[in-house]
Amino acid sequence: MSVADAFRSFLGNIKITNGLTISARYGEITAALNKKFRDTESKIANSLQVGSYGRHTAIKGVSDLDMLYIMPAKTWNDYKDGGQYRLLSDCAAAIKARYPSTTVKVDRLVVRVLYSNFHIEVQPVFEQSDNSYKYPDSYKDGSWKITKPRDELKAMMEFNAQKNDNLRRLARMARAWKNKHGVAMGGLLIDTLAYNFLKQMGWMAPAPTDGISMPRCGCCQSSSHAHAGAIPMEITTVGIDLAKSIFQVHAVDAVGHVVVRKALRRAQVVPFFAKLPRCLVGMEACGTAHHWARELMSLGHDVRLMPPAYVKPYVKRGKTDANDAAAICEAVTRPSMRFVPVKSTDQQAALALHRTRDLLVKQRTQLVNMIRGLLAEFGIEMARGLRHALELAARVSAGDAAEVPPLAQRVVTGLADQIGAVQIQLTRLEKELLAWHRDSDLSQRLATIPGVGIVSATALAASVSEPERFRSGRQFAASLGLTPLQNCSGGKERLGRISRMGDRYLRRLLVVGMTSLIRRAKATPTSVDPRLPALLQRKPVRVVTVAAANRTARVAWAIMTRGGTYRAPLAAAA
Repeated sequence: MSVADAFRSFLGNIKITNGLTISARYGEITAALNKKFRDTESKIANSLQVGSYGRHTAIKGVSDLDMLYIMPAKTWNDYKDGGQYRLLSDCAAAIKARYPSTTVKVDRLVVRVLYSNFHIEVQPVFEQSDNSYKYPDSYKDGSWKITKPRDELKAMMEFNAQKNDNLRRLARMARAWKNKHGVAMGGLLIDTLAYNFLKQMGWMAPAPTDGISMPRCGCCQSSSHAHAGAIPMEITTVGIDLAKSIFQVHAVDAVGHVVVRKALRRAQVVPFFAKLPRCLVGMEACGTAHHWARELMSLGHDVRLMPPAYVKPYVKRGKTDANDAAAICEAVTRPSMRFVPVKSTDQQAALALHRTRDLLVKQRTQLVNMIRGLLAEFGIEMARGLRHALELAARVSAGDAAEVPPLAQRVVTGLADQIGAVQIQLTRLEKELLAWHRDSDLSQRLATIPGVGIVSATALAASVSEPERFRSGRQFAASLGLTPLQNCSGGKERLGRISRMGDRYLRRLLVVGMTSLIRRAKATPTSVDPRLPALLQRKPVRVVTVAAANRTARVAWAIMTRGGTYRAPLAAAA
């Protein structure tokens, strides 16, 4: 066995084998805390994996895991004055309430969640403007301390990339030696010693032989290796172009060299990613994307979805699956990229109700228009509305319309029967939506906004899983395409029509709801916000409708992020 084979075998033997379980536990704790403090159930937002697992230097048998939970800024006033122990207790209670069979304990600095094979120490923190975090110390009267884990993680990642992944390998091997001989050394100390050793000695790695980079001293490295660079063994970033049957994969290492560029069949996708170390995976937010994101997240990968329109600028030339996968791999690493939250199965089930209802409403409208068009050929005019269509169809079926031939009467009867069947399906779906609405506290709070009914409230609650990703209500309204397009040049700002980008279904529901509200404002101005009648006197009705939809989107964002219900302006309430 060669030296490279021996190291390869050694590193394989100490590789973490329960990454799937660890990631699932991290997700469960994050979801419990998000439910408590943000009324969402995201398993990835607002948490940060730290410690050896977060630095990617943990090895098989790791038993002590660490994570930070980033508290909402609005809760700072509740805990800042002597509330350190209460903060830890509230976090412990939230985890215990969701997982009552799990052992949860409050320690001086953290909440310890004990599992059979390992435990996770959860530290609630408040993010500061300089990317540092304040964490509670409940000793005696309590105090707040500062930690900067992102700087630590960034330094490790960047130096590891410079050393062609040898920093993490050295730290893992040192951990294995420490565990074997029972040496009393902390994990952070081991990583720091490995970091300083490679930095002081100038260790570099030439191009790997059979996937293993053997270290050599930088002072002895030849010029041919100095500029050629090395390809690390581990893949760090993967872009995957989704499809029905054939998936294109583009994977790079820490320094951007292409490691894998291949096509996979559907059955090969999960086994391929199961063999990879934990890495960043990017994909476009399209059909089946949320399913595949959940699958790969269960394997321990960091999966991020991106709007296809934001990925397109990174396509170099030509529309091919390989170019698309390469563009996705490049786009997912951009710090300014905006990502789409991964939806849970419950959210997608609720959205399935909405999509099906929307389809049935369109089919019902098509059937009504078909009846109107057929009867118009025989000189019969039908008033607008479903009720008038069904009443007229019943008269035609009964033979009360002598001008309609018997054959046409049978056709109209068949169309009317189809409308009745569709109506029955719609009634069932709307009962399901009502039940979902009653079970969702967020949906009920959204329904307090004027012009937002059960359909709109449930659609917003199911579609927007992480509203805190938007910095303001205007950003949320812009994501729905309700803000004007900007055309600025030479210091002159020109605003055009609304962008109509983003979720057209949510945009349409808000506009339809505001259309109903505008009609009520015309009939009884005192029953609505006094700003609406005043605006109607100055602007066209459709402009006012869209402006009201924009404002409603902002109000919805405020309710989703800050809690509470809609509060009417004092003038309108009076």
